[in-house]
Amino acid sequence: MSQNTQHPTNEAGPVGGVRSMWILVIDTRNAGECDEYAFDIVNDAANNQIARNLLWKLSEDPEQRKYCNVGVGGNDEGLVAPDSDNPEYEMEEIIEYLDSKFCPSNKYNPANHLTGCPIQKYISLVEC
Repeated sequence: MSQNTQHPTNEAGPVGGVRSMWILVIDTRNAGECDEYAFDIVNDAANNQIARNLLWKLSEDPEQRKYCNVGVGGNDEGLVAPDSDNPEYEMEEIIEYLDSKFCPSNKYNPANHLTGCPIQKYISLVEC
């Protein structure tokens, strides 16, 4: 992340020096449907351990923007630590957290992200 990049502030404040990280989650787990949700994970990270762990994983590699075909029992795209004792359980927790963000107020609207709140990470969910 560039030193000169300005991030909007939020109620939660910076977590690990990150003030904002907008994520677009594309949910293709239901055949024939594709839902898109966008939210700032930093707002949850201050009070939610799963969100905080996910934020750390997403921040580890600033160049990696896409996490494709993620699902329980399948691909974790590096969102779960390679030395995890129970990677499937950790992936379930991440997906439960992401599911909790799927609400009408988080439905993706491209106009909201053209200026000021650009999408920084993309996660696509699939049924494995």
